[in-house]
Amino acid sequence: MKPLPSVVQLSPGPAKHDVTTRIAAGVKVANIAINSALYAQATVKAVVDTMNADTADLKAKLDAFNTARASLNKARTALGLSVGVWDNGWKVLCATGEQVCATADDANSLALPVLTRKSNQLEVPLGLDFLYNTRKDQARIHVHRAPGMDAVVVQYSVDPITATSWVELDGCGAIHILPPLNAGTYWARAASKTARATSAWTIPVSLIIK
Repeated sequence: MKPLPSVVQLSPGPAKHDVTTRIAAGVKVANIAINSALYAQATVKAVVDTMNADTADLKAKLDAFNTARASLNKARTALGLSVGVWDNGWKVLCATGEQVCATADDANSLALPVLTRKSNQLEVPLGLDFLYNTRKDQARIHVHRAPGMDAVVVQYSVDPITATSWVELDGCGAIHILPPLNAGTYWARAASKTARATSAWTIPVSLIIK
């Protein structure tokens, strides 16, 4: 006689939520399934015994993982403390080196790094965007600074040929919002600026407002 088809639907998903739920489900099988009348069937016994072995192996691997993680946390803490001690010693060594080293060669003789100061040459900005937001009725200038250049000066004009027509905007930032403008063609340019000098101007960029 053929066995009747199963009318019971199982829900294996929840047991696989994480490792601990897998072990809990496996331990439950080990404690209960062996007492079932169905365990006497060879097929059932084989899969239950396999499940018990798999659960034991999984638990052993989890125990090993937790032991390794505890060791890792301990080692990480020890490493962090050691880094802090080294950093303090390095700080003291460098401070002592600054007191006794008169030349870079003196510092090199102690294997200490010499600070080299880099000065950026005054460079023209890389360019600028001159755009108009019709929704806000607002003209906006965005300057693309040259490397190492923080401050920029920005001007706009309705007649770029006439030197006196340029109007300089307040501030040294890269973004400027212009006051309300009437219809017409406008031009914008920018230059890099330091406390002592100003670079050449970018090529003027035009904006047509209709």
